[in-house]
Order: sequence, then C-alpha cells, then structure tokens
Amino acid sequence: MEHQNPGVIVTDNETDNRRRRTRTANQLYANQQIQQAAVQRAKKSKSYFRDQGFKRSCLFFTSSLRDPRSLSFRAAYIRLLECDDAHQMCAYVGSLFHMFVPDLKENVIEALSNCGIEVTEVDSDAVLRISGLELEDIPSITRSEFGIIWAYCILCLFKNPSVINYKNYMSSRIAELLGLVHTPSAEQVKIPLRLEHAKNLRQMLGSQEKFCKEVLVFIINNVNKSSFLRSTIQYLDRILAWSNMSSFTIIFESLIMTKSPVIYERFLRAEALKFADTVEAICASDYPQYFRYFAAWTDHMHLLDRNRFPMSIAVAEKIKYDTSSTSVNKKREPRSGGKFVQSSQTCNEVQRSCYKTNFFLRD
Repeated sequence: MEHQNPGVIVTDNETDNRRRRTRTANQLYANQQIQQAAVQRAKKSKSYFRDQGFKRSCLFFTSSLRDPRSLSFRAAYIRLLECDDAHQMCAYVGSLFHMFVPDLKENVIEALSNCGIEVTEVDSDAVLRISGLELEDIPSITRSEFGIIWAYCILCLFKNPSVINYKNYMSSRIAELLGLVHTPSAEQVKIPLRLEHAKNLRQMLGSQEKFCKEVLVFIINNVNKSSFLRSTIQYLDRILAWSNMSSFTIIFESLIMTKSPVIYERFLRAEALKFADTVEAICASDYPQYFRYFAAWTDHMHLLDRNRFPMSIAVAEKIKYDTSSTSVNKKREPRSGGKFVQSSQTCNEVQRSCYKTNFFLRD
C-alpha cells in the first residue's frame, strides 16, 4: 500500500526506514550525552588522569639520607627556586618532603598522582646528569636552613595565600623560625616561592587531605622527641593548630570564650545547638586542634560547614573585626524564668560542652 502526499510518494518500507534511522540517531545522541556526562564525572575523580593517560611526567629526586648534605635535597631545592611549571614545582616540593621524612615517600607519590603527576625517580647518582647542574652550582645547606625550608613547604600546604597576607605572613614565620634555630642572619633563608607558585602548591598538594593528615601525624609523633629539629616541629604544631577551622574558631573566640550574652538570643538558638554538636565531636577527637583533617573521611566532616551557623559567624565577625561593635557584648543576660529560659539553657549546654575538656584555642 502507498501513502500519497502532494508531490511525494512514500512507501511503507521507506517510512519504516526513516523511523529506524530516527530512532538510531536519537539513540546515538543519547549515548553521546551519557558518555559526555561520564567524562565530566570522571574529571572530578582522582582516577581521571590515570585512566585517560593525561599525567604529566615530572622529576622526583630521591635520597636515603635525611641530611642537608644530601646532594638530591640541595639539587631539588635549587631547581624549585628556578621552576616555573606548577606540576614540576609540586614534584620538587614532594621530593623535599620525601627526603626529610623517607617514610612519607609512598604518600607523597600518591598525592602527586592525584594531582596528575607521574614521577620519574632520580637517585643521588644521577642527580647531576639529569638536573643539568654542576657540583659547584649546588651550595651547601645547614641543618637549620634544612628545617626552615621544610617548615616553609608545610606552611604552604595549610596556609591560603593572598596578595595581602602572603609576603608578611611568610616573612614573619621564617624570621621566627630563624630565631628558634639560633641562626644569626635572616638573609640566609628567603621566601622560596612567589605568590602564584605558593597558590599552586596549596591548591594541588594542599588539597590532598590524606597527605596533609600524614604530615600532621609526623608532627604529632615527633613534637616531643629529642632532635635537632625539635623546636621547628613544636613551632609548626603551634602554628598549624586549628588550621582551616575558621567557622569554629571565630564563634568560639568571640562568643563562647567571652561568654557573650548574644548567644542567649532566640534567633541563634538553633545554631547554638548545632555548635554544641560540633564542640562535642571536636572534644571527643584525639587531636581537637587537627579535627579538620582527622575527620575528613568520617561522618563528622559536615560539622565544620559554615552554612550550619551563618548568623553566629556574622555576629562573631562583627564583634571581632568591627571596633564600633563593642556594645554588642554589653547586652543584659536574660533572667531565669523569662521567655529566654530555653535559650539560656542552650547557652549553658554549649559552655559545658566547651569546658568539659581542657582544650582551648592557642594564640
């Protein structure tokens, strides 16, 4: 049978073929969309670079000596100062971490792999040949400088640099470290990385929470051990405490430690209860000051989310940073039996949670 259209004769077979072609085209389009969506999801996964073969090959200097006299350490540091490539820069920093703490080698390589870096290991025997450096181009590094360089790299992992704070922050930290290790001249160790390179290091290696956790574990385990770097490690332990927990620390400092009457207000009651849960979880942690990293793979990670207490943060920031806001903390504390009794009980609950252990924010 034939279907007659003006000027066109279409048979049943032709109609079926068109329908099949249309269905096939639609199916191909749908498959393409599914594949594109899968690629987009894969880009967000750690295995993307490995699965697609998009890793960058970078030099990774190794040495069995944890000593500033190590040729590999000095060569990696010299090349780090001259490097302009973000991936290779991270590989050089990873080399420094490995040579300072040999046990971190596998963690370093895994973190670099997650950043899309495939390392090419270079041992001490091949350093000069591969790096292109001459022996006279590689100056000696004292033990004190060795520790300060390592401490600087650790600070870059945890510090979020900006144009405003980077130079002053790092200069003051290096000066303090030089004083701790009794180095006479502050000119011996300068800030190794420019701001944009420090940002790259923070965004790449600093985003690898498992690696950062292992670095903190090393600091915790060695903070009281006798070594030539004991003062440096103790300094890092103090500086890194409460890193990346600003939503918690600003509320704790401005509202809880000051016993601010603002937290009695009804509009903060729900957030005060949430904050009490956060405090309880932090108090129960083995290392409260590093909760941000030790809770990274637990159900407690969401407790530090700023969206849980936005109004409390806004009030705390007003009190802390606005010099004209001193009157905020002068409100009368509500009396028992009034309409704020429930809020008052909430406040007391938070304070009991805060003080039930003897952990306090460090300066």
